[in-house]
Amino acid sequence: SQFLPVVGTYLAGVLPVLLAFLDSPVKALIVIIFIAIYQQLENFLLAPRITARTLELHAAVAFGAAIAGGAILGPIGAVLALPLAAMVQGFASNWGKRYEIVDNPLVYVPSLAISQPKKRKLRFGSHAGD
Repeated sequence: SQFLPVVGTYLAGVLPVLLAFLDSPVKALIVIIFIAIYQQLENFLLAPRITARTLELHAAVAFGAAIAGGAILGPIGAVLALPLAAMVQGFASNWGKRYEIVDNPLVYVPSLAISQPKKRKLRFGSHAGD
């Protein structure tokens, strides 16, 4: 799903590179470097944060997954790492037994019970804040 945004940045950069090249090859090189740096910042900083919020991943997990995926498989690995990390997190959270905590009247200890504040009766003409 993120293939088009990755390629789209480079396709959108073709026209500025050509216009810069008409003025000077050095300016065209500067534009190419800017596009490459922008794309890397987007892939490794911006996209993991947005995807982490969408996939409900912790930012550190998303960042680590993107770095690890990028180191293993390059840009494609960085893109695929976040859905894979979310899938692993989903399996891990549902893997073991789950226990539900319910109130049981057999374990009620009156000394540990939270006492409710006593209600005061108001007399005619008095106010609660007095």
